[in-house]
Amino acid sequence: MGRSYLCSLIDMLHMGYVDEVIVGREVLTRIPEIAQKWKRQFDELAKSTKEQIISSDVSVTEQDAE
Repeated sequence: MGRSYLCSLIDMLHMGYVDEVIVGREVLTRIPEIAQKWKRQFDELAKSTKEQIISSDVSVTEQDAE
């Protein structure tokens, strides 16, 4: 049972379906690192989206003023 799952995981890595496979004790340290990376990426996306919304609001307000 275990060997077939391991082969499947390696196949998924080689085919590019996953970037990383985490097993064993590494789960305790690696998952929090990955979650922090996701949070940073989300925060950056949210900030850029907010800036785009604000700049589009400003341009609409400027058009209304004309």
